[in-house]
Amino acid sequence: YRFRGRGMLLGIMLATMMIPGQILLAPLFELICQMRLTDTYLGIIVPGAVSVFGIFLFRQSMQQLPDELLEVARIDGCSEFRIFWEVALPLSRPMVGAFCLIAFMGNWNSFMWPQIILHNAQRFTLPVALAQMRGPYGNEYGMLMAGTLLSIIPPMVLFFILQKEFISGLTAGAVKA
Repeated sequence: YRFRGRGMLLGIMLATMMIPGQILLAPLFELICQMRLTDTYLGIIVPGAVSVFGIFLFRQSMQQLPDELLEVARIDGCSEFRIFWEVALPLSRPMVGAFCLIAFMGNWNSFMWPQIILHNAQRFTLPVALAQMRGPYGNEYGMLMAGTLLSIIPPMVLFFILQKEFISGLTAGAVKA
């Protein structure tokens, strides 16, 4: 959709990507405390649910869709949601798969935010729990390696599920039509 000031809004959003995440930890922690989401999994998930990178990636993908295709759907009487769900989203499947994999890996490997939010050792994420296993006088390398092996299984499974979309998303611009 075209609206007044969309270029400036995009510029502001992209400028926020230059702010280091560590600067936002204190105000984000205060917000999560006010929402009473500390020591919950929701407190980890909510801040990472939407990213400027994701918005930018989806915007670029949707701009590649031909306007004629969307106009044909409107002429056929489709609602805007139905156009998105049945026309635009299936054509953007490679980008959706690639973004799901990238976003999952970023959140799965997150260390600092879960360590700040979670206080109960039973709720620790795998990176935090693995870091807690290291002792000042020695390390149990067998348990650390077993935990590391277990921590790479979900990303591998997700990659194998989304492999076709991920590879086609990466090679979409490489072939000239």
